[in-house]
Amino acid sequence: MENPREVSARVTTWADLISSQDSDQQFGCICHKGIIRAIYAAASGWDMLGKPPHKLDFNAIQGFRYTNGEWQILELNINISS
Repeated sequence: MENPREVSARVTTWADLISSQDSDQQFGCICHKGIIRAIYAAASGWDMLGKPPHKLDFNAIQGFRYTNGEWQILELNINISS
């Protein structure tokens, strides 16, 4: 079982691989709460201790960007219901 730092490192390695292939490529992925929280922590600077800076709705889309080795929040809690 991976701890959150290991998850973050694994996902960042994957993002490095994708971004090294085509710097203008945009992509999306569907993943579980643990991956979303790891990316969110990296993007927000949250140390995963205590409450996060934002409340995440895990029934919504979370938008992140990975550029130049850093995660950034684009938009959180994007409503997906029609």
